[in-house]
Amino acid sequence: MKGNIKDKRVQRSINMLENAYIELLLEKPLNKILVKDVTDRAGVNRGTFYLHYNGVNDILESIERKIEEELIGIFDNLPKDDLYDRVYEALEFARKNKDIFTVLLGPDGDIKFTEKIMSIIGSKIMYFGSGSEERVNTKINIMADFCLYGCLGVIGGWLKKYSYTPTEKVAQMLTVMLNQFENQVRLAQK
Repeated sequence: MKGNIKDKRVQRSINMLENAYIELLLEKPLNKILVKDVTDRAGVNRGTFYLHYNGVNDILESIERKIEEELIGIFDNLPKDDLYDRVYEALEFARKNKDIFTVLLGPDGDIKFTEKIMSIIGSKIMYFGSGSEERVNTKINIMADFCLYGCLGVIGGWLKKYSYTPTEKVAQMLTVMLNQFENQVRLAQK
């Protein structure tokens, strides 16, 4: 029982620190956030921060890793042949995590995170990522990059400027775009 209470306290501290960090990301660039800023916002002391993280980059990596794992888990639990559902669930996940996605995919965001999300979308929605057998020529690689960046641009724009648009409509638009991309890949492979 005692360990369970401790685990809940630890998780509560981690949640408070991560939420404080995300709030700060909405206010200032990644490289301007200090440990003191995070601990002040979370209402915890620096010792608590350093029990869980080595520095602000560590908290960012932890948040990104959780997002990546959860996104992969969402895709792994859906049938591969239903593109609309995969797109819809990805969009719902992004909407539920709007603040962090808006910041990390935005102009002052983390390019490594953007690339990881592109790789996940490529492998879990479009069924290929870097190094996959299906991406065999430069033309297809360029088309895939264009499509992936386009998907992320649509998601970022939707979250930042058009979030009043229902998830279903955005999912329909992206599904059409991805189906058109798939048709173009078939043509390029002939």
